[in-house]
Amino acid sequence: MNRYLFTILTCSSTFANTMILQDTQTYGNITHAIYEASDFPARAHVITMPLDAVSISLVPAIGQREAVSAIAKRAGALVAVNGSNYRRGGNYNGNRVNLLYLNNKVYADLGLTRGTFCWKSENETPIIDTVFLDTQFSINDTPLPVTAINQPRVAGQAILYTDVADTALLAYTPGKNILIDSNHIVTSVSPEIPKIIPDGYLVYQVDAAALPSIKPGMSAVCTFTVSSVESQTSYNDYDFAIGGAGLLLKGGSLLSDNLYKEFSQGTAIVHCGDEVAADFITKEMQEWLIELRHPRTAIGITTHNEICLVVVDGRQEHSEGLSLKELALFMQQLGCIDALNIGGGGCTTLCIDNKLINSPSAGQERPVSEALCFCID
Repeated sequence: MNRYLFTILTCSSTFANTMILQDTQTYGNITHAIYEASDFPARAHVITMPLDAVSISLVPAIGQREAVSAIAKRAGALVAVNGSNYRRGGNYNGNRVNLLYLNNKVYADLGLTRGTFCWKSENETPIIDTVFLDTQFSINDTPLPVTAINQPRVAGQAILYTDVADTALLAYTPGKNILIDSNHIVTSVSPEIPKIIPDGYLVYQVDAAALPSIKPGMSAVCTFTVSSVESQTSYNDYDFAIGGAGLLLKGGSLLSDNLYKEFSQGTAIVHCGDEVAADFITKEMQEWLIELRHPRTAIGITTHNEICLVVVDGRQEHSEGLSLKELALFMQQLGCIDALNIGGGGCTTLCIDNKLINSPSAGQERPVSEALCFCID
């Protein structure tokens, strides 16, 4: 089969369209291809990069959010795309809602088991896997629950805040703040919210009346393990792990029928009333995310030992976007054996050589919480 001409079928087999290569451009070993569908308006940008030709980094925004183009320029990246889901607007603007583990620090976790992209620069190893963060926390040898990490808290929950957290998050439902220093000692138990969380410190926030026995001077133990669900492999020694919004392919097999199961586990996101945050735990939102066509940003690993980025324009006259099932089939035909939908919607952004390449649905770049950056070695 011609690598650049193929047919996408929905799982119901009632719809077919052909994606046709329209144009290509090369940047050394990196190829940028543009595909368009013949049966309905859809445009996809496909970037392929040999693993031995690029280095990959995950770069957080400066402040709450930053344009992908600005992050790429700051990182000296040839290619950059948006990262994963986050809160948009309000007091917690930019707060991440998927697992983000970077440089041995946990930036966010909702206790979900999700498709995740992990990268280890030491041996140029990319992994796309179903991953969860195993958090073990105790004070004075008493195991304590952790509902989530670096998230707004509601009554009854116990949230752990690391030294990269925005301390404004602690004010959503004020409670008892147990401050733990870098030597793993409880230094204070107070309703006062710290202005900053010093490097290596943690804050464990619970309801005001909870855990009356916890006192300063007690010892604490906290371990984070980024683990594969299937193999129990630890990814703690990887540069970063970023949770996505739908595992599409694994070992060459389509996982489209598993998407509803992936999004049904876990608890609902705490919505703060003045923001936009993606919560896919309801059937209505799952159908919206999975079945409808939207702008998409996805990453794959090919049989040719390449990274494959797919950025799909959507919600526009020239391109409706793709459903997640169509996207999975597209990436399978591109030669991906593993693939993950990272994010999408108005955040969908592709920058090459400091230029915006795709057409964001909002008409301009939307600032994001982090970007995946690719530099030529």
